[in-house]
Amino acid sequence: MHAKPFRAPLFERLSDDAPDQDNDLTPHWHYDVDDVVRSIREELSRLLNTRREVLQNTGALSVIDYGVDDWSAFATTAPQQQRHTERQLTEAIRRFEPRIRDPQVRLVPLAGQAHRLGVQVSGGVVGHPEMLPIILINPEVAPAP
Repeated sequence: MHAKPFRAPLFERLSDDAPDQDNDLTPHWHYDVDDVVRSIREELSRLLNTRREVLQNTGALSVIDYGVDDWSAFATTAPQQQRHTERQLTEAIRRFEPRIRDPQVRLVPLAGQAHRLGVQVSGGVVGHPEMLPIILINPEVAPAP
């Protein structure tokens, strides 16, 4: 059995898939690469699918600001609006998913869907410089080229 170099996030360590059992058959306190990528993907999905109130202050984001703005009226063909949205997403990820080092966000066209854009998130994994950067796209995952 190989070592699992990533420590599981607190809430994932506290969760219990089988509360009726006294002991876990396989403790999930540590993750391997696949586990950590899955965990990051799940957290990004929660973050990017949570809508927040319109921000009243321009200071640093707090837990009250978890989520992203509602872009249902977003103009998908306006480059200036796309860059603004990419910056907002990057800031939310930087604040609320600290396992991604130097996150970069790009809005990418979705094949066959002219009025929809996908979100591509890339970056390294904090504390593991030897690991290839990851790229997550709607929610596909691939290693960086």
